Amino acid sequence: MTRLMKSRWNEEDAQRAVAERKPGVSEALALRTYSARLLGADPCLVLHGGGNTSVKATALTSLGEEVPVLHVKGSGWDLATIEPPGHPAVRIAPLAKLLGGPDATVGVEKMTDSFSGAIHPE
Repeated sequence: MTRLMKSRWNEEDAQRAVAERKPGVSEALALRTYSARLLGADPCLVLHGGGNTSVKATALTSLGEEVPVLHVKGSGWDLATIEPPGHPAVRIAPLAKLLGGPDATVGVEKMTDSFSGAIHPE
């Protein structure tokens, strides 16, 4: 028997999530948090504590510069109850440089070393 998935998206709730977001939380991240909770609330879609979600957005650095970032669900966050800090920001530019080489492959050690400068927009 096939179970059809019913959309739980509610435009009023989505707009409320945007309107009630805290300073520093972009509209894109507020909506990703809302949609992640919808996915996490359905045990047929996500095992407790599992699942991955992300969204591209922009963030302000401590110098007031707007930079492109990728918010990625962090380990330990349950999608059903995730908050915006559960999707930390990773700067896109340094990661794109790592993948821009001639072989487009990056060793785990090089990628890990590079994260210290890529995580968080500041």
